Amino acid sequence: MAINSEFKTLYSNWSKKAKGYKEDDTYQVFDKFFTFFVIYNLLYNETNLYFHKNKNFESYKSYKLLGDNQAATICAVDLLGSGTILEKIQESDLGRDALKSIKRLFETNSEDNFKISFLKNKKSNKYEYDKGADHKLFNDLKSPEDDVLVTAILTLIYRTRCNMFHGRKETHQVQQYLLNSLSNILDVLVSAMYENLIDLGN
Repeated sequence: MAINSEFKTLYSNWSKKAKGYKEDDTYQVFDKFFTFFVIYNLLYNETNLYFHKNKNFESYKSYKLLGDNQAATICAVDLLGSGTILEKIQESDLGRDALKSIKRLFETNSEDNFKISFLKNKKSNKYEYDKGADHKLFNDLKSPEDDVLVTAILTLIYRTRCNMFHGRKETHQVQQYLLNSLSNILDVLVSAMYENLIDLGN
């Protein structure tokens, strides 16, 4: 897949915008996370399209075009590998500290303090809190297995984005800690994905 100049310009402009926000300003923290997610959305959709068009490329699985939820939690892993994603996070001071912060938040806070997972009730057509899904997510964030941990991190990022976009807009200090940590992980992740996609296009 050839990465065209428009793609490169979008990535460059949004990256500069994301890195310009301050971490100690509550409202800029929200904007920073959303901006990094826009970049991530661009990259996982490009990855999804690449795998779909290159079904016999090396060891990659035959890809159908995935829905947004699946693409957000699968494509980065299939592009880079869980081990590489964790290595990139650990190599970055911000990424390493962010991962530690996330683990601390969910080790010391129960589902009563964080409500991340919501599913749509088909009868009422409303989103309802899924405590079981959160319990699994929080346990997976403590997993020693790379695949489980990375999938949990990506799931946390995606569900947090959905909650911020569709849910009530409130600001609490604990949200600021979480969003700063997720933004720093996204910073590492989007850089690695972009470099890999550039390499595949050469």
